[in-house]
This record gives sequence, C-alpha cells and structure tokens, in this order.
Amino acid sequence: MNILDELNQAVEIIKKTPAFCKLIPEVGTNIAYAKPDAKTIDDVAAIPGRIREALGKPSTVESAHFGVSSHMARTCLKAIQFDPNKRCCMNIRYSEENIEQLREHGYSIFFFDRMNEPENIKQKEGASIPWIVEQAYKGLGYIPDIIYDKGAVGKEPMIRIFAENPRKAVEIALSIL
Repeated sequence: MNILDELNQAVEIIKKTPAFCKLIPEVGTNIAYAKPDAKTIDDVAAIPGRIREALGKPSTVESAHFGVSSHMARTCLKAIQFDPNKRCCMNIRYSEENIEQLREHGYSIFFFDRMNEPENIKQKEGASIPWIVEQAYKGLGYIPDIIYDKGAVGKEPMIRIFAENPRKAVEIALSIL
C-alpha cells in the first residue's frame, strides 16, 4: 500500500468515529506521513485544510496530498532525523485527562514547557515544534510516542502523537476515547 492510501484509510477511521471530535483542537487536527527517505516538505503527505468538526463528526475537504502541511511536515522531518521509523505525526487537543489516559496506556510521553523556549526560536515562524522535537530527543534519547505542551501566548496547548504509520497514530488517539 502506498503512503497516500495508508493516510487516507486512517483518516476514514477518524471520520467514522464521531467521538473523535472531542480530540480536535481549535486549530484542527492534521496527520502527516513521510516517505521513508523524506528530505523536504514535498516528501510528506497530510490533509489539506486539516480535520475539523462538521455537523457533529470529523470532516475533511480533501483527501491526502504531498506538500500541503508545512507545519506537520517539519514536525515529521525533525522526528525522522532521530528515528527513521517515526514517520507519522498527528496533533490532538490537549487536556490533563487525555495525558493521563495516554500514561495509563503506557505510551512514552515528553512534556515541554514553552516558557523555556529561546526567544530566537519563538520569533522564527515554524521553528518551535521542530525545536521541541529535538529537545525531546535530547532529553530522552529517543522520540517518544507523545510530546505535549500547555501552550503560551498565541499558542494553543497541544498533544502531538508520533508513530510508525497513520493507523498506529489513529490507534493511539482513539485509545483515549
């Protein structure tokens, strides 16, 4: 199966799960999946327009495409620098309850306090999350299943899931419903 098919199948699972709406953050959810040899944003597939709630269920405007989510693509590209198997990343709504559920399921978790983010990283558009992924790797010695933060001024609190493929990322997300 190819990357776009795998990603689209995972999104279909989300779309058939109305309860997933509880996990969609204000900015929407996206799920990105990198080619095994990904080097650029164009090597990472994601969902154009993200996954949003519409009429009480998760909805998309388009199927997966390559090069459509620079934010999530940069997140994946940074993760695979440290672990080439963690080619998929997904964002979901932050809550303490969600983090506790993930802990109870035994997922590896890294918390980052955005107050510790250097000013030069904060000021550069798109630099924060790749930097946070690098901090997680430096702190743990591996890319965890979950990296989360509690937000900052203008930054929504967020949980990021890292997995080998989209089906596994969706499985992690759905485990807390």
